[in-house]
Amino acid sequence: MIKKYFILLILSSISIYGQGEANNWFFGNGAGLHFDANGNVTSLPNGQIFTTEGCSSISSASGDLLFYTDGRTVWDRNHVKMPNGDYFAGRGLFGDPSSTQSGIIIPKPGNPDVYYIFTVDEPHHENAATYPNRNTAVTMDEDDGFNNGFNYSIVNLSVVGNNGSIGNVTTRNTHLITYDPNPNGEEIKYKCSEKITAVRDGSGGYWVITHFVNRFYAFRITSTGVGQTPVISTLDPVITTSGYRRNAIGYLKASPNGEKLAIAHSQNGSLTGGTENNGSVYLYDFDRNTGIVSNPLAVKTMVNPYGVEFSAQSKKLYATMRTDNGNVLMQFDLEQSNIPASGTVVGGIGSTGALQLGPNKKIYFSNVSSTTLGVINDPEESGFQCDFVPNGVTLANGLATLGLPPFITSVFNPSFQVANTCLGDTTTFTLPPSFLNQANSGTLTWDFGDGSPTSSVTEPTHVYATVGNYQVTLTITVNGESSSTTQNVIIHEVPNAFPATDMHLCDTDSDGRMTIDLQQQDNAILNGQSAATFEVRYFTSATDAASNTNAVNAAAFQNTTATFTIYARVQNRNNAACYALTDFDVTVTPKPQIVSAADYVLCDDATANGIQTFTLPTRVAGILGTQNTADYNISFHLNQPQADTKSNPLPDNYTNTTPNDQEIFIRIENKNNPNCYTTASMHLKVNALPVATPAILVQCDFGLNPDGLTTFNLMEANATLTSGNANLVTTFFNNATDEASNTNPLATSFTNTTNPQMLTVRVTDTTTGCYTTTTLELQVTLTPTQRFELNACSDTAYAAFTLTDTGLEAPGTDVAYYATLTDALLEQNELNTTFTNTIPTTQFIYARIETNNDCNGLHEIKLNVRPLPPVADDFAPILCAHTSILLSAGIADANRYDFLWSNGATTPLLSVNTAGTYTVKVTDKVYGCSATRTITVIASDVAVITAVEVNDLSDNDNNTVAVYATGTSDHYVYALDDEEGPYQDSHFFANVEAGVHTVYVKDFHGCGTVKKRIAVLGIPKFFTPNGDGYNDLWRIKGATISPYKDAMVTIFDRYGKMVYQMKASGGWDGIYNREPLPSTDYWYVLVLPDGREVKGHFSLKR
Repeated sequence: MIKKYFILLILSSISIYGQGEANNWFFGNGAGLHFDANGNVTSLPNGQIFTTEGCSSISSASGDLLFYTDGRTVWDRNHVKMPNGDYFAGRGLFGDPSSTQSGIIIPKPGNPDVYYIFTVDEPHHENAATYPNRNTAVTMDEDDGFNNGFNYSIVNLSVVGNNGSIGNVTTRNTHLITYDPNPNGEEIKYKCSEKITAVRDGSGGYWVITHFVNRFYAFRITSTGVGQTPVISTLDPVITTSGYRRNAIGYLKASPNGEKLAIAHSQNGSLTGGTENNGSVYLYDFDRNTGIVSNPLAVKTMVNPYGVEFSAQSKKLYATMRTDNGNVLMQFDLEQSNIPASGTVVGGIGSTGALQLGPNKKIYFSNVSSTTLGVINDPEESGFQCDFVPNGVTLANGLATLGLPPFITSVFNPSFQVANTCLGDTTTFTLPPSFLNQANSGTLTWDFGDGSPTSSVTEPTHVYATVGNYQVTLTITVNGESSSTTQNVIIHEVPNAFPATDMHLCDTDSDGRMTIDLQQQDNAILNGQSAATFEVRYFTSATDAASNTNAVNAAAFQNTTATFTIYARVQNRNNAACYALTDFDVTVTPKPQIVSAADYVLCDDATANGIQTFTLPTRVAGILGTQNTADYNISFHLNQPQADTKSNPLPDNYTNTTPNDQEIFIRIENKNNPNCYTTASMHLKVNALPVATPAILVQCDFGLNPDGLTTFNLMEANATLTSGNANLVTTFFNNATDEASNTNPLATSFTNTTNPQMLTVRVTDTTTGCYTTTTLELQVTLTPTQRFELNACSDTAYAAFTLTDTGLEAPGTDVAYYATLTDALLEQNELNTTFTNTIPTTQFIYARIETNNDCNGLHEIKLNVRPLPPVADDFAPILCAHTSILLSAGIADANRYDFLWSNGATTPLLSVNTAGTYTVKVTDKVYGCSATRTITVIASDVAVITAVEVNDLSDNDNNTVAVYATGTSDHYVYALDDEEGPYQDSHFFANVEAGVHTVYVKDFHGCGTVKKRIAVLGIPKFFTPNGDGYNDLWRIKGATISPYKDAMVTIFDRYGKMVYQMKASGGWDGIYNREPLPSTDYWYVLVLPDGREVKGHFSLKR
């Protein structure tokens, strides 16, 4: 045991650090680390990343930096942003720096220039709350407004960005489904957790793994690309979305040997955005050959974990977590039978940051907001022997935050690589660079696990004889010490691709496009091979099928051409490189369309038995429409089964066996695909001939000497010819020959050439098109005409006439009136018996008299419109009191007219002295037409002023006057101080100056004006008794007339001493006791006749 350990240590000391893909880390706020070939760690400058959590980087196998990302922006090896991976330029990836594991970088197998960046968004509850609408409450600097879920982008290092970046993002944000896509469900609002890891599969590819709710999604990456259909494993626990976003937090890691998964669920809360202490750490088994996750084991519960990591030999598991006793780092021994019970606290920590295994097999811990990282120096040792140093590495640049970059965990467990694992392949074995130096300095032995001879070649090849699992062991001996590594190699069965029958499909809507289920060919192509082992994929080109790219949607393939080849690839589900190809042709034939299956209708003959012979080919053009006749076969059958089986087709000339109406069936089939056919039914109908009755039509001949030739309206015979059937129409011919050839039909307005005259009539049923013939006899009655005359009065050239005033109506006759002789003859456009002429002044119309629809006579009626007397318009004169006026009938040439006034007077003029309404009727002595004029005499008189209301002595000098007047007039107007005006309708005057005024009230109709003198009082504010003739006296304005002139005014000085007393009509000169008083304010008291007492003051100015 001691010797074996020593040998392993020797080997480990030679090859411990593996390949260099994980040699450069960028994380936190500008922090970075570099691992050299000896496991030494130094800080990296120039890192551009500033992230709270998520970050990822990738280096070459020799340890040279290639690029790194925070899940949104990508920087190249020179720290230059890749133009198509620049978040703040609007071209970012769908990760999030606040997502636990925002991204991880995976190389594309077989292409050293191409890498995939897988990203997970931060599934924020605020974004979910606004689903499916963009969340505008957050900014682009924090979030794009949607929960974007799990996506991948492609970086091609052979592309130079337009800013000189080494590599660029060539495909951005291809979405992968890791949730229930029900648009009304909860999962689509969040889409994924914040967890992601990756590990090598057993066939030279990779698994990238994420988690959501209670499901692991494992997507396989091969040389052909990213598989879109994940392996889904549903396991405990169920992490509900109701506690998101915080339920999504925590790391997911795969063990370096690819056999285990560990997951940290920070919590399993039920409150959106809330925090609860019920998180857990779970451990699972992982099958790297199938992608299946199994055997859940809760290793720690009721804590808040964050970081998890395996030791390099996959024997120990470490986790950071918040517990009731503080933040701790725990170790679990995976070789113990009771793993949860093996949990040991190996150190206290300031915060629960990330754990990440390094190329030197040490595990690093992120001290949040610190310039140091913690280090577990010996992760394989148990308990405190693991040597956890909380501040073991100092960062020369930047600051650590929560996250550290995750890697494909397999890079920390280097082993030989195996390629070409299909049965019959020459399988190749390749050493990693870390093993090559030792292989060159020692010896090695390959045991291929199938009993065949071993090999000492550095990179051997081997051909396996059968399918199976083989334990291939590589033993390296250096300086006499040997160590071995064993790896399971699976040799996969190569399928056969059996030929499939070509597909001939019928396009039901004939648009040339179909949704085709190519999976119908699976059974034929597999031909008994296991569908669980092999799958069939379909392609549109042989190149795509060989490269396994651009596979079509086999369940719903949309064709673009009518004829094409589909290439089928049968591949092993566990190794797509094991495959076989076949192909088949697909022809999409348009399904025939029956454009018209209209009834085929014939008219019966004289037998009237409902039987006729139908020429069926004449219906083909209508049935096909614009479809090419050359592409189809058409047949007719007695019933549907015969049409479906194409049996017993009917002859081209078929006589119906069911009278009047028989149903038959049409079949149209595509000549190139007879199974692509359409059927429909049609009816053979035999319609009966219409019933026609002979008729006689009698017409009058107009004039003093009638000649027996006149115009007939042949349609008047329709009722008799058709027996009143509205579905029958008539066509008239001179003779039976014209009718038989349907030529020279007559106009319905027809002038006979002989009297009487016999016409041939075709009577057609409009519902069937069938017709028969009969006769119409025309007879002319020779009756002389008379003339009548009617008169009407109007003030225009038009008037309404009562046509029955002619007296033509008599018992047993029908009289109709027409505007023209032609209308009268044809009995069309009959006039109402109350008719207004349409030709001014004089118009001739015609009366037609019939007995039993036979014309007895045509008469001309003259209509005369006579003018009304041109009296003047009605008017309304004014009659002032105590006067009289002369009224006129309002017409010239009084000798031609008679007059009659409403009071009995008969003269053209009438004198009146009383108001009222007078009418005069004026009658034309020549035509007898009368017109009436109405004159309304309106009484008016001068006004009586009943009151004048004066509002004066106001402080703001806004004196107003209101005049009140009554009288018989309906309209009085008012003026102030000037009898000539201007006058106003309002009786109210504002801003009237103080003084004596005269108000005037005038009858608007001219019956006179009245006036009244008024006083508007005003108190002067000052006076200047200086002898210049202006304002020498202080006096009351407007007080010179009654009733104010005798009012008393008393004046006081400022001490209340009376200095003067006078009547309001007087004035004071500022003298007291013969002495002029000084300039100052004086007070007054004015006592008015109505008892008002007005007080105030004024100024004496000298």
